[in-house]
Amino acid sequence: MTSSFFLGCYTFRPGLEKPGRGISLLRLDESDGVLTEAGVTPMKNPSYLWFDRRSDLLLAVTENDENQGSAASFRLAGGVPMEPLSQVEGPGRSNCHILGDGERGLAYTASYGEGRLKIYSLKEGLLGGTVLDHSYEGSGPNRERQAGSHAHQSQLSPDGRFLYVADLGSDRIWIHNPDSLAEPPRSVETPPGLGPRHMIFHPCYNKLYVLCELIPELLVFKWNKKDGSLLLKERIPTVEEKDRTLAQPAAIKLHPSGKTLAVSNRFADTVSVFDLDKKGRPANRVIFPSRGKTCRDMEFSPSRRWLLMAHQDSSEITLRRFDPLSGRPLEEWGTTFETGAPTCLVSLS
Repeated sequence: MTSSFFLGCYTFRPGLEKPGRGISLLRLDESDGVLTEAGVTPMKNPSYLWFDRRSDLLLAVTENDENQGSAASFRLAGGVPMEPLSQVEGPGRSNCHILGDGERGLAYTASYGEGRLKIYSLKEGLLGGTVLDHSYEGSGPNRERQAGSHAHQSQLSPDGRFLYVADLGSDRIWIHNPDSLAEPPRSVETPPGLGPRHMIFHPCYNKLYVLCELIPELLVFKWNKKDGSLLLKERIPTVEEKDRTLAQPAAIKLHPSGKTLAVSNRFADTVSVFDLDKKGRPANRVIFPSRGKTCRDMEFSPSRRWLLMAHQDSSEITLRRFDPLSGRPLEEWGTTFETGAPTCLVSLS
């Protein structure tokens, strides 16, 4: 069995030792954990990607720390290199996330550098005019990292009725109504100084898991599907005490079985896997080395048998085998795949 993934990367950055070349299409042999490259679509700094499996539509944002970046759309149907469909300027400095919403014909983009959510129209694969350009306000106790807002990721609720934005700079989760974007967003505070980075919902439980970057903790919120509100229920360290000042978590992924949750601990260079009980609460924690430097993103394979870990600073993807039923890591590793400064992995299946 072979599965496919898109890979985003840095192609240019000061001090970058091994740059990537653009958006790569990778093939994984699920039997032995070997990756191969099927082609590359050139693009500057495609740091984050989103793929619509129904229409073969790929969205990407380019990251630029000093000037405006861009967002672009591609069609996979013709193979690789992909067919470029559209490109728009923005949303701002240090673009770090993009999310498509096919039901509403929208694309949500986040600018870390400006603490900004910019929403574009998305019709027949084409990114168009700006529907909303919203800047957040706020700060946190970490003077170096939280002097202002830093929007890091947007996430739709499982029913699609609410849009959540993790703001690392203000220690908040902003809540928008995507059907009435003119309404000002509500917000939920996270504990001071944690710096919420990425979020993921559990499809079976009313739980939102929030991974924090500045202090390595996993937050578990109870999600109210009636009004979209969030209630913090648990705070759980993602690393051992010795790594607490070193680790800056980056990625959070739910195993397709729904039974475990994996998070990457950058700079400690480990991955933590949490068992989830019958109510979706994290239980046992297993920590293992990611076998690379600076694990920026991860993705489980469609067979549920492999976790792919993209290491930005060592320019490689490592693979560890997982039990497809329990969602727990096994002792077997796949073959390390070398590639320039990988930042984002997206499964096509």
